[in-house]
Amino acid sequence: MPSIVEVLAECLEALREGEELAACLEMYPQHRAELAPLLEIASLIRPLPPEVVPSPAFREQTRERLPKGPDDREEVSFAPD
Repeated sequence: MPSIVEVLAECLEALREGEELAACLEMYPQHRAELAPLLEIASLIRPLPPEVVPSPAFREQTRERLPKGPDDREEVSFAPD
């Protein structure tokens, strides 16, 4: 008999491929009580978006706009006008 971890992994893969939650639970009735809440949560969680990586051009433009050192910074006054 497969472990709950193996069953969960198999069902998560099936859900990713479009399988219905009920069908996954029917495949493993002996794990239903433990598996149901885990799969319900998993079905609600959306996949994370892909990692955002700035383009080389954006990185270069940003470097050019940032101060290079203490002498390159703008003077900011916090005194009321």
